[in-house]
Amino acid sequence: MKKVLFVFLVIMLSFAKANSQNVCGIMYIGNVTILPYFSTIDDTIKVVVPFSTSTGSVELWRNVNIDSNQITLSACYIGLPFTVVTNYLDTIVLGILPLGNYNIVVNKYCSNDTICSYSDTVSKTIQLDITTNITKFSNNVKSISPNPFSQSTQITLNQKYHSIALVVYDIQGKQVAQQQYADCDKIQLSRNQLSNGLYFLKLTLDDKSVETGKMVISE
Repeated sequence: MKKVLFVFLVIMLSFAKANSQNVCGIMYIGNVTILPYFSTIDDTIKVVVPFSTSTGSVELWRNVNIDSNQITLSACYIGLPFTVVTNYLDTIVLGILPLGNYNIVVNKYCSNDTICSYSDTVSKTIQLDITTNITKFSNNVKSISPNPFSQSTQITLNQKYHSIALVVYDIQGKQVAQQQYADCDKIQLSRNQLSNGLYFLKLTLDDKSVETGKMVISE
């Protein structure tokens, strides 16, 4: 039985090398995301990469290269040209990065040998903007107080706006609340059913100016 299995693997590997296209069947990179959703110079940055490749593929190596404002994330897999596909979620920790705008390229290689001399490749490019501490809004927002808060907080604007749209995101970037306001310069924000933790705010003022900031809910 072992001899039969060995012969089968040798045949399949030979087939993979002879048919270098589709080495790992179907490969796909999903929507790459950055954590936290709004990134500052105080945050540990993580890149979450959903991707698909043939079942049984094994990661041979990975590499993270940061060259000025270009970040390249690469990983190579070895596999057989099977059509059965498995979905993976790859989280890559970049750590704390300096202030600036970054171009992140994610490369996934799948090879028919252990050194990736030939590979099928899928790539995706995303942008990362590291800002200063966005707990402090720009001049359009005077304050958010109290912050942290347990039940409610007040956002004070620099003037009255006719239209105000407020969106709240959790640390994963998921929208958890949304409110519309009109003709006011103060916004009262209640926690409602939100759990304790860090949240990100996005304010759109008169459909033009966009402000972002942080808030913390605690007991």
